[in-house]
Amino acid sequence: VRKFDRPPPPHDWRWWVGGLGKTLIAAGLLMFGFVAYQLWGTGIETARAQNALESEFEELLAATPAPEVAAASSTVPETTDPPSDPVTTDPVTTDPTTSDPTTAAPGSSVVRAELPAVEEGDPIARIEMPTIGVDNIVVAGVDKSDLKKGPGHYPETPMPGQLGNAAIAGHRTTYGQPFFNVDKLEIGDEIVVTTLE
Repeated sequence: VRKFDRPPPPHDWRWWVGGLGKTLIAAGLLMFGFVAYQLWGTGIETARAQNALESEFEELLAATPAPEVAAASSTVPETTDPPSDPVTTDPVTTDPTTSDPTTAAPGSSVVRAELPAVEEGDPIARIEMPTIGVDNIVVAGVDKSDLKKGPGHYPETPMPGQLGNAAIAGHRTTYGQPFFNVDKLEIGDEIVVTTLE
């Protein structure tokens, strides 16, 4: 007897168990798809965002003039003997409004360049941690939409190079997992942050 000529199956316990089985299989496939998206799909999404951010950051970096060093006076005294102790600049002990991580010659001042206004989600820095293979563009803000693009800088904390502790957040799983191996960092490992300044 053809399938279409058969009478409908009775709705007994076997029909209900079969329906429940089909529903559970469909739910399992959907959950597997969601986990696959979280583990791999979000990484692809972040990689695309990082490519766009890297291009944008490189353009901003190229368009931002380097800090100029202006001499305080036209004559600089000459010395014949180098000082016994090298002179170092400690940006932590300076005022945050005038601190600059670059070292200027004695008797000179650094003229800062005018930087563009920053909105949440804009690229503001590059963070590199060679020990654990991190090289990402940091965005302004730590909202969910910001952290989908890459590591985010807490806006209420100072920028790297300014007085105080700069705080940068990033995913350890999903969305490119930039800080997956952050627990493997050891004291003395190099962390390089490049900003427009």
